[in-house]
Amino acid sequence: MSKQLRKTIRDCTIPEYMIDILTGGFCDCFLRMSILHENRTYVFSYDTSYYDGISMKDLSPQELLELTNTLIKIKTTCENHLISAEDFMIEPACLWKRSGMAICVGLRLAFVPDPSRRPFCEKLLAIMERLRYDSGSGEDELLNRAREELKRGDLRRAEALLERIRSKYNTHGL
Repeated sequence: MSKQLRKTIRDCTIPEYMIDILTGGFCDCFLRMSILHENRTYVFSYDTSYYDGISMKDLSPQELLELTNTLIKIKTTCENHLISAEDFMIEPACLWKRSGMAICVGLRLAFVPDPSRRPFCEKLLAIMERLRYDSGSGEDELLNRAREELKRGDLRRAEALLERIRSKYNTHGL
């Protein structure tokens, strides 16, 4: 049974090549979709079969960490398909996970244009604000440093710090 989600966006422009990439399924970071447009109004129809919306409040710290790492990988994949991370929203309502799969392999985004074209680091920082560790723990310190790097716009350093936290989870099962 097919499940559909529809969203109408007004007053934006999406290049034709990007519509072709998104609707042709060339970039697997996004839910399958069709896009209808007339003038500056777009109607997105997303196929949400086999996917569930992600509830941020239900995610454990480890799952939130996995989500941030996966979003960084998605950014790179999208750029390899000529879609900039500034082109689309990254917020809880846009995050979908394949039923029964881990976030790192089952995450898909509902492509929603970002008219403000906020930098990726700002978007990731907003998601990371939900991530918390015990005050004074090594993970808390690394996380705060990663947030500072994102505020400066240094994704590579933030990613390295997040990877250190992730390796602690994998090693110690925190």
